[in-house]
Amino acid sequence: MKDSIIKRVVFSATTILLLFLGWIIISVIKNNDLIYPKIDKIFIKLLECFRWDNFKFLLFTFSRVIISVGISLVVSILIIILYLKFPSSYSLFSPIIRMMRTMPFICISLFIIIIFSSNLSPYIIAFLLIIPLMTEGLKDGVDRLDKNLMDDLALHEIKFIDKLRLVYLPLIMPTIILTLLQTFGLGFKVMIMGEYFAQTKNSMGLVLNIAKSNLWMDEVIAWTILIVLVVSIIEILINIFNKKRNNIIY
Repeated sequence: MKDSIIKRVVFSATTILLLFLGWIIISVIKNNDLIYPKIDKIFIKLLECFRWDNFKFLLFTFSRVIISVGISLVVSILIIILYLKFPSSYSLFSPIIRMMRTMPFICISLFIIIIFSSNLSPYIIAFLLIIPLMTEGLKDGVDRLDKNLMDDLALHEIKFIDKLRLVYLPLIMPTIILTLLQTFGLGFKVMIMGEYFAQTKNSMGLVLNIAKSNLWMDEVIAWTILIVLVVSIIEILINIFNKKRNNIIY
């Protein structure tokens, strides 16, 4: 187990070092600080991102992601509860979910931004892109439940709310956590893109928009590194929580 962890750390560190080395080589060859800034300038900008007047934009965006993912999870769970109670009901949602999955991101974004305000648009954009993945992920978890158990529950006169509370939700909880893991990082990136297009105030999207417009590539790269770090930390924390829960269950 320890050897496996050490190997993962070594491989990850090696990959990061190779990326840094590759960028250093490119910046030296191109010799254009405007488009290919040096590593030291990128790290200076990265440190500046942690100043409160900059870091608050990350917190605003992060709070928007939590709200969007939370609302998406509640709606998805409600759809799945209805599916558990009335399996044929999912056919009502299936065409809508399929359409939401297949529509191009740029089309959804432009349509939402035109109709709604710049503050509300990122929430709706993130919700529309997260909800199909989350709902289908939870449905897949329900469909993989033991059929014999489902049949036994159907034979007993137990209230649906008790089945839901005592059986269904505990059994699909690992699926819920896994779905959160898979969608939170996507939601974070989608939210930033939505903020970028809508030019939402107090957001990372607006910061990146301004940096791009002024060709501050060192700032763009610095914020990108910070975004990757935040998403990676969140996924690691959720993975740890998921493993601990599985150990408790099994």
